[in-house]
Amino acid sequence: MVTTINRLLERIENAFKLQKTFISNVSHELKNPLTKISSQLEVSLLKARENEEYQSTIKSVLEDTQELSGITESLLELNKISLTEYQISFHIHRVDEILWDSRSLTQKLHDGYKVIIDTQEMPDDEELLEIKADDKLILTAFKNLMENACKFSPNKTAFVKLQIDKQQIKIDFKNEGKGIPAADLPYIFQPFFRAENTAASKGYGIGLSLVERIIQLHNGIIQVQSETNGWTTFTVILPVNQ
Repeated sequence: MVTTINRLLERIENAFKLQKTFISNVSHELKNPLTKISSQLEVSLLKARENEEYQSTIKSVLEDTQELSGITESLLELNKISLTEYQISFHIHRVDEILWDSRSLTQKLHDGYKVIIDTQEMPDDEELLEIKADDKLILTAFKNLMENACKFSPNKTAFVKLQIDKQQIKIDFKNEGKGIPAADLPYIFQPFFRAENTAASKGYGIGLSLVERIIQLHNGIIQVQSETNGWTTFTVILPVNQ
């Protein structure tokens, strides 16, 4: 009984820590563009300026408002995944076909991006590749993982491996790079959290949160392993359609 209560209290404490981290990260992401907008407008009002200067300020403010819009849209998308009854519209899809579509879209994002898919362990029974899913959501999750792998790899290359294990579809998304600091690993799926190794890359810290919720919606799980200056692997496990 004591052990059970202690575990319950530990989970409650962790929940409060995660909530605090989420609020802190959201506040930080929203504060930055708002502060920049306010500062630029205040400086512009200090004295009369040439039209070119006003146009430059307006362009900069427009970029900041677009950033705020992007953050808001990401939050709405995250909330929609949490609330909408997507499972009602699930259909049967082949997971390998979604992987190839995701690869095509990812490589179009950047000329240097390269996604290598290993299908050597493909099953003879094609039904073992079928999942019951919303194909657009799964496509979004796979594309996010491929894009991240390419973005944080020095050679812009992602390695994807598909295999079937005990009526489960296992997909590894790997890249070689700096790795994710061990201290950051417990928080990487939290909205707006950005690990130390992502500081130089543009983003809102929403992608992995969205991926996790999509995978959970499909009764799957996502795991991560990372080595400093080595390999980082995100593993998605989905149930084969029964």
